Amino acid sequence: MTRKKRSQRLKPVQKLAGQGEKDASRALGQSQQALAEQEARLEQLRSYREEYRQMFEGKDRAVDPRRLRDERAFLARLDEVIRQQEGVVQSNMAEFEDKREGWIEARSRVNALDRAAERYRSGEQREQDKREQRDQDELAGRRSQD
Repeated sequence: MTRKKRSQRLKPVQKLAGQGEKDASRALGQSQQALAEQEARLEQLRSYREEYRQMFEGKDRAVDPRRLRDERAFLARLDEVIRQQEGVVQSNMAEFEDKREGWIEARSRVNALDRAAERYRSGEQREQDKREQRDQDELAGRRSQD
């Protein structure tokens, strides 16, 4: 049984690392999409709040106190929802950064394994070239002795 070359033995490891990098890339994309959706929702809430604020301020201010209290309570509830959504966005941002770092690490592993495999292949090729040269030299030596 012939022994596998180092570059060949590394292939399964490279394949696993490549799959890990693809998985990390997919998770990063999903995280980025979730972050974008939550940021859009936050912007929508802020816009909604601004519209209501302008609407309430633009009204004739001869409003009864109960209605004024209700408007303020409504804006306060909107402010609370906005604060909660800001927390969701921050959480998604942290998750996105974690996924990005995971992808960078996975990509670095793939690159390192690719470089190692290339070094092995180059070394194996040099050894093969040396063997062929030695064989040719021996053959030429035998021919000159005949």
